[in-house]
Amino acid sequence: MDKLIIEDAPVVPLWYDMAIHLVHNNIHSFPPNSLNLLELRRVKKD
Repeated sequence: MDKLIIEDAPVVPLWYDMAIHLVHNNIHSFPPNSLNLLELRRVKKD
């Protein structure tokens, strides 16, 4: 899918970032954000 989008894109991407978050099942309220910052203020653990 990325290849198809890049081939048809009207702009040249200067940055492509990928982040993978592995989180235990007992961790909640850990949403990803657009800057890939580690935001832990609202994280809850069972």
